[in-house]
Amino acid sequence: VDAVIDLAALSNDALGELNPKITLDINFRARAKLATMAKKAGVRKYILASSCSVYGFQDGLVNENSTTSPRTTYAEASLLAEKGVLRNCNNSFSVTVLRLGTVFGISPRMRFDVVVNSMALSLFKEGEIIVYGGTQWRPLIHVRDVVYAFLLTLAATKKNVSGEIFNVG
Repeated sequence: VDAVIDLAALSNDALGELNPKITLDINFRARAKLATMAKKAGVRKYILASSCSVYGFQDGLVNENSTTSPRTTYAEASLLAEKGVLRNCNNSFSVTVLRLGTVFGISPRMRFDVVVNSMALSLFKEGEIIVYGGTQWRPLIHVRDVVYAFLLTLAATKKNVSGEIFNVG
């Protein structure tokens, strides 16, 4: 195994709040342990799928150097996982964190709780796009672009991605 792309996590704020202990066990502790195990097994690259939710609610645009302010167990577990996996980074084990925006697109198990998918469903069922609130702002990314970001990270030289965090949205 040359690389591990860690996608294993409970996938949203609401689910994460159902049982905060399990969320921390899966989204933080298990991921940190997986990175440690991968390093010990001789894997050379480890990429963590994290979340833009680590920034919380902030005025204006954020970048990778912005202050994090997680507001949910899911977001806190994501930030702890980033720190946990990045501790393993060294000359022989490259660790990269990709902070993904809200992912949308077709899948075998459609999620209609994410904003773009929800809008598409309302267009299909009601003949119009229903927007709740209308003042929210969030980064969005299509699942194909997420795959492309992972492929670019896999192909990148260690000096360009090792120990780095990238916002992807």
